[in-house]
Amino acid sequence: MITISTPTADTEGTVILTKHSQSDLKSNTSRVSRVATLDGGVVINHLGISDGDRTLKIKANVTEVIGDALWYIYQNYSYILIGIKEGLFYGTIQAFKIIKGQAQFTVLINNKETE
Repeated sequence: MITISTPTADTEGTVILTKHSQSDLKSNTSRVSRVATLDGGVVINHLGISDGDRTLKIKANVTEVIGDALWYIYQNYSYILIGIKEGLFYGTIQAFKIIKGQAQFTVLINNKETE
């Protein structure tokens, strides 16, 4: 289950979705850099991972009412709260579309809410 809500109170600003099997909720990129050295070798710096590096790719079958609610949130709010199995995250919807009853959107995570 995935919840999308607005960061401020809005009676039309909460949606609950059942994720599609093609959703990608567990991808992340490490903060890694590789620099060539003058002796022909390399130096690799691994600075860890952060929730802020995550991009969620979500697909969900939606009714017209749910699709309209998602569109409303996308059009009217720069930031959202998204709840997934791992917790509640603050982020923004980067891209959004609905094709034949399937919502497809990308969420860039800013941080994990801890309170």
